[in-house]
Amino acid sequence: MSNPYLTTNQVYEFLDLGYLKIQLQGSSYGRDFAARLFRRARESYRNSDLEEQQRDRIQHIADTSIESIPEVKHLLSSEELNGALTSLLGKSFYRYRHSFIHRADRFDQSFHKDSPLPWGTKGGIRSHKLEWAMVFYYPQDTMLELGPTEILPGTQYWNMDRLGTGNTHGEDRLSLDFDREKVGFSPDLELRDKHLATQWQTLDRFTPPKKIEVSAGSIVLVHFDLFHRATRMSNDGERYMYKFWFTRTAEPEVAAKSTSVRYQVRDPRRKPIVDAIGSWMGMEKTAAPFGRETDHSADYSARVSEADRVCNAYLKAKSGDHRLLRDACSGIESIRRASVYALATQPNLAHKAIAQLLGSPDIHDRQCAAFLAGECCCINGPMVKNVIELVYDEESVVSRAAVVALGKIKRRQQNAISNEVHDKIVDSLLVAMTKGAALRQLAYLSLLCFASSSDNPLRSEQIARIARVLKTESNLYALRTGNEVLERARLSDSKHVVSRCTEQLESETSSRTFR
Repeated sequence: MSNPYLTTNQVYEFLDLGYLKIQLQGSSYGRDFAARLFRRARESYRNSDLEEQQRDRIQHIADTSIESIPEVKHLLSSEELNGALTSLLGKSFYRYRHSFIHRADRFDQSFHKDSPLPWGTKGGIRSHKLEWAMVFYYPQDTMLELGPTEILPGTQYWNMDRLGTGNTHGEDRLSLDFDREKVGFSPDLELRDKHLATQWQTLDRFTPPKKIEVSAGSIVLVHFDLFHRATRMSNDGERYMYKFWFTRTAEPEVAAKSTSVRYQVRDPRRKPIVDAIGSWMGMEKTAAPFGRETDHSADYSARVSEADRVCNAYLKAKSGDHRLLRDACSGIESIRRASVYALATQPNLAHKAIAQLLGSPDIHDRQCAAFLAGECCCINGPMVKNVIELVYDEESVVSRAAVVALGKIKRRQQNAISNEVHDKIVDSLLVAMTKGAALRQLAYLSLLCFASSSDNPLRSEQIARIARVLKTESNLYALRTGNEVLERARLSDSKHVVSRCTEQLESETSSRTFR
């Protein structure tokens, strides 16, 4: 394949709508290949259905079992798929070792965002920057009657309030009642559809759902934070979908030359966000929007829609509006959320907000302080010591945000800093590795950003310490990511040794030649 990478316009389409269809090319990925993966999925579910315990059933359709399927290995090695993921997440992207085979049925899911960690576990604040992506692979033609995946296009940048709702898991769901009352299993289909319509209209009445119909062998790249759901089948067929997670471990590389961008954002309320992320990824701004952008001259309140509120905040940030500092400290979840996302695009304002949020008794303020530091602060800046302190915060939502932040701060490192300061950062992550399973998973993900760094790479004793902790690791995902950290760190360490030897040899050769 001459060029497996996405075009700039395709990347923008993904940033705007939150999904992108890809039909794999080449005879080895044709309909025969899809048919084999269909049979593998069917077999996995047959084995799963024989088990009595839920834990045993899941083992046949998730994670290690999927990785053992030869066709899955071939799928994940696709040059076209890897080119697309590189375009979105960078060359050093990592496949997080959670995967799942979904099977459509007669029930309906509610609209939701997947949890940042597997099995409903909380991770941290979702970033508007493109950090995670999912891959959906469909081994059969998937039309309406087979229950295709349904999405709310462009909703990856919007969310609902969670505090006080009882939504204590990692997923963000548009309706808790839908699941609590088992509406998705009701024989009254009109009742289901009414509930589902209420869900998306409550979020944004201008963003109707879209069912993704695809042909066999299709891949759909999905923004990790996009609202989506499984829909019911209306016939007696079979529909399977393989799902994989991928994450970024390095900052975007600036393009060697700019390319012409003709893409128009479908909803003008998303344009400030999409342009900000595109700029971070080194791309030119999108074309003029289809409609009028939100007027940000007036103040906004919690009564404004989420889309308008977030757009307004981004436009305020662009103009340096200091009202965002007040909004970030408002204690009102929806207003704080919008302002913090916008502040992340303006480091000077963000630093002021961090200073205010750090001293708050509200744990969610401190969580936002850690998040903003991860989005904006430099590794040699004064705020890093505050983030290190937040790793030890008694509140898990704060410590998790701080652990994630340190990985992002490391990604932006451009020059070496003192080993003393760097060791304190690494030590805090090594301490986090000994805590709860969720914090350990996040600590290893952040250490991925340290593992292949050329500035202040992990030292041999730190690599050895990670290896010792891993020997007692009981969480599958932490173990897999930790092993990846070791592999990248040892490879990086070997490169540095070779580099040092080469430099020494060149120096000695130059000296002998001079004499």
